[in-house]
Amino acid sequence: MYHFAILDALEDEQVEAEQDALAKHDDDVLNLYIRLQALTTPSAETPVVTEARSLPNRTLVGRSLAHLQARLVSVTDEANTLSGDPAEIHLVHTYQELLADLKVELTDVRKEVLVITADTSDSLSVAVLKQDKDILDVSVKVKKLLYNPGSTMESLTPTIHESHGVKLPRIDIA
Repeated sequence: MYHFAILDALEDEQVEAEQDALAKHDDDVLNLYIRLQALTTPSAETPVVTEARSLPNRTLVGRSLAHLQARLVSVTDEANTLSGDPAEIHLVHTYQELLADLKVELTDVRKEVLVITADTSDSLSVAVLKQDKDILDVSVKVKKLLYNPGSTMESLTPTIHESHGVKLPRIDIA
């Protein structure tokens, strides 16, 4: 409508130039529309990956992380009750094995998180890093119970013979 008002005010030579400019503008808008249509319409060859499609993976990984966190909290609470008494040596070793298992499971979950997202600020990535640090902290506490100088547990700690992989008790001869 405005275009016709402009054409009425122009002279005949200018009308043809204005019509050409309008036609060029219409062609550019149509080309832009076609390009946008091609970008937003999924092709049959390329599967579209959406957030909703990766949601079950995120949900499963989130559940795995929550389960690992619950188990880690349980081990942490139990490890905090240890006093260093030699009678608790088997518990200490059990907690070490549990922490090693949790570390392996966390490594598997970390791989799944990397498949979902490589963004280190993503909530899943942050949760994996936090659990890794928590496992390390608890492992250090448990190892301190075993290897504290002067601890009576140290002399009861079984060692692994390097050539055969057999667990032998450490004997302290003084």
